[in-house]
Amino acid sequence: MKTIILISLLWSGLTYAEQFCVAHRGDNRHYLENSMEAIIGAIDSGVKGIEFDIRHTQDGVAILNHDETLARVVKKHTCNLKRKLKKYFYKDLKDCVLKNGETISTFEDVLDYTSNFNRYLFIELKDAPVMNDIELLDQYYGGKENQIFIISFNASYLDKFKMLAKQREVMSNVKVIRLMRFYDKKKDRFDGVDVSYAFSWRLKDKNKITGVWTKDHSLQMKWYFKQGVNFVTTNDPAKCQKVLESIK
Repeated sequence: MKTIILISLLWSGLTYAEQFCVAHRGDNRHYLENSMEAIIGAIDSGVKGIEFDIRHTQDGVAILNHDETLARVVKKHTCNLKRKLKKYFYKDLKDCVLKNGETISTFEDVLDYTSNFNRYLFIELKDAPVMNDIELLDQYYGGKENQIFIISFNASYLDKFKMLAKQREVMSNVKVIRLMRFYDKKKDRFDGVDVSYAFSWRLKDKNKITGVWTKDHSLQMKWYFKQGVNFVTTNDPAKCQKVLESIK
């Protein structure tokens, strides 16, 4: 297996040689995934990157949640556990209480908080983006768009983001990354790739951002960093930080 050669060409603050850890759904090892506690915990852990999922209500409000429903993360009897989020209006979620006692965080809540810190945000689109998402990114990260990465398994969501972002010129510089289980050259047409399993890719001449998900074992993390990936997404950000520091 050939080591990926990463070019040190600068683009908007990140170099192709930079390596860092990304907290999966925030620091979900210690806090409820995709909650504000998990976002704050990820920042406190010292990792450079924070990943979270967004979905939209029927009226287009982006909230943090991985699944189509809230069943895994909310307290029973506070809202309908079987109803899909896309069937809710945002006002109908106000009485829903997360298992950690928080209310459901909106995309804007997280952007408002994280914009005070120097962190990379990895925003996973679980459904199609809307123009309000772009407007919020511009409001809180205009001029700091190098800190934003939009990721998804669904290429059409990424394409729509790029189309909408053109309407806010600064946001057109945001990097878009395709999530894949295995690397597929035919699907590799964005700014980078984020895969789950060992590479068969040849990216050394493409200036691509490269990452792997979701690695929690120290030996795995160390191996991938030594292969030259930019980032490792993990459920154990503190461990990942220690591994990265040990090989620098």
